[in-house]
Order: sequence, then structure tokens, then C-alpha cells
Amino acid sequence: MFSHLIRALGLFLLLQAQVAGAHSIEAEGRAAIVGNDLASARRHAILDATEQASLQAAAYISVTQQVNNGVLEVDNLHMGALGTVSNVQVISEERQGHWLLVRIRADIETEQGCSNGSGHAYRNHVAVTAFPLLHPLQANLGRLDGIESALPALLAQALDHNPNLQSHDASHYSLMQNPATAPTRQLSDASLSNLAPDAGQLGVQYLVSGVIRDLSMASPAIHGEQNQLKHWYNRLRTQDARYLRTLELELYVHDALTGALLLRRPYRTEELWNLPQHEATGFDTAAFWEQDFGRATRQLVNRISSDIGEHLACQPFRAEILRVENDRVWFRAGRSDGIARGDRLSLYRLEHSFGTTLANTRQTLIVDDVQGTTASGTFAVLGEQVNIQRGDMVVAH
Repeated sequence: MFSHLIRALGLFLLLQAQVAGAHSIEAEGRAAIVGNDLASARRHAILDATEQASLQAAAYISVTQQVNNGVLEVDNLHMGALGTVSNVQVISEERQGHWLLVRIRADIETEQGCSNGSGHAYRNHVAVTAFPLLHPLQANLGRLDGIESALPALLAQALDHNPNLQSHDASHYSLMQNPATAPTRQLSDASLSNLAPDAGQLGVQYLVSGVIRDLSMASPAIHGEQNQLKHWYNRLRTQDARYLRTLELELYVHDALTGALLLRRPYRTEELWNLPQHEATGFDTAAFWEQDFGRATRQLVNRISSDIGEHLACQPFRAEILRVENDRVWFRAGRSDGIARGDRLSLYRLEHSFGTTLANTRQTLIVDDVQGTTASGTFAVLGEQVNIQRGDMVVAH
């Protein structure tokens, strides 16, 4: 009963901390003593106590412990969904038969987390593919036909400034079979699907694509005036709403493993097109960016980049398993992706019974060797006992 009251109090304090920013809490946990190994039991009891303090807040927890002046402390225990736990101290410890009970006190500095409880610090790989034009003739004014690949290339550059993403320019590759019906496509059996075709072949976790649905002038006739006197008369007048040009596109983000559509969002901007009708400006040129329309385009790209970053920050991190030998697993992610020694990742089997799905093995991989782009670690049982093999995944939520 007392334990339940403590846990309820912990929830109350955590909710208050989300408003106030930081708070000190107490909680208790327990773990079985196996083979008289008190150190392991203590470590697991601390984990249990911290998890109880968060009251199943979907936090990912990792522990580093040390003894300081006779007090067991835990430094920088990270809870992805709630924030950072610091100053963790074991204030009491009691052995009851085969169980070890501990009581902790900790400070929690809360952060605004994801609604799904996700909160890792790894770099997801994302490929930005082509954005085809729904109406290609609209690009003739200013010779902007290169926008289909140049705009996603700019977006890939903007995404690369996000510390949680590693972007890849795949603007030469188009996911969309038919821009008019994107992202829906018709399968060989005549059924319709929003799944991305051949999503996994680019070797990334997430795919960004889109369709440019409108690139028109508000008054197309203003640049199509055949009477040269009228044309130059219009050019000499102060430019008004007739010279507005629209850039409207629809953005799609797919899961590269399953092909599932994760995000679909429209964007639109319009601004003055300042140049004469016969000037071949081109997209992504100095003359283009000097225009009002060019500046509005850059702002739109930056806004899209920010939205993608916010959305993918709440998506799981996954890396492909390259090799399994007994209890050791090598996977395709390393120092450049934010992997570090001591990290704890979940092992998932890749299944294809009904599409592509991931099955949680309930096994945790503890990383102990990290290279530039690969890493390895061990888990509690042999690989064949949980049927983990090459092509399966390590996952962090």
C-alpha cells in the first residue's frame, strides 16, 4: 500500500515537473538476486525504481553507476520521453530473501517529448527524392524545368543541418508513378495503395518525396502579352497582384522499411515574379534568389525542412543487422549515427507474412564496440535461440 502511495506521489510530482521544469522525487524498486550477484541486482533494482518513478511514461532508460563517498550515485540517466534525470542516489537498500529492494531520490529536468513516448538521440538517415511537376508547361516562364530535382536537392541540404538527421540527395530518383494521383498508385492486381514502391532500395530509414502541383502566374496573360507596347507599358507600372506567382506542392514522408506513408502535408507560397517573360532565369541561380519569388521559395524550403525534422524526431531509429555470431550482433550504424558504448537497443525480427513488419524479441543488445559506421554488442541469449539473423533490426524508440 505504501509503495502504491509513493508511486502515485511520483506521478503527481512528474506532472508538476512538466510545468515547473525540475523536481526531486523518491521511488523504490526491486530485482531478483541471481547467483548471489548483488551488483547486478542493485543495477536492475535502480532501473526498476526509476521506471516506477516515471510510472510507465514510456521512457528509455540507461544507467551508469559509481560509488562516491560511500553513496551509490547514477550520473546522467536519460529518459527520452520526459527529460534528464540527475543526482540519483540510493537512500536505502534492503535484502529480502532472493530480492533486493532499493529506494532512490532523483532530480528530473523535463523536456517536451514526443506524444508517442519516443525520444532517442540517434541520427536517422533520410533520402530526398524528386518532386515531379504536375503541369510541366508552367515551368517554361523563367526556364524553371530543373526545379523537379533542384528543389529536393536544396531540401536535402537544409535537412543536413539538423543534428538528428543524416540526409541523402536522391533527387535523381522518383517515387511517384503518376503525379496526378500521388501518393496513391495502382498495383498489378488493380488495387490502390499509398505504400512507396521499392522503398528499401536506397538504404535509408525514411524517404521524402513530393509533387509540385502549381507553379502558375496569377495572371498568365500578363507575361503572354503579344503587343510589345502593352508589354512594356505593363513592365513600367508598379508590379501588383497580377505578377504574383504560386509555388504549391504536396510533401510525403514514407517509412523506407515498410513503405508506409507517415506524413502527407500541403505547402503553398506566392510572391512577385519580377523578371521579363523572355529571361531564362533558371532555378537555383543568383537571379532566381534575388527575386521576391526566389526569397519566398527559400523560406518555404526552410519551413518544410523544419517540419520534417520535428516529425522524424519522434520516429524510431533502426539499423540493419549485418552479422550474428552466438550472442554477438553487428549492425549498420556507428559513431557517425550517435551510437556509443553502453547504449541499449532492442532486437527486432523482420517478418514478411503480411507485408513487412517488425516483431519484438524482447531482447536488449548492449553495445560494447563502436566504429565509424558500424557497431556491435551482446545480448543475454544465443542468436539462434531467438532466431535473430542478418537483415533483422536493432531499434531505439
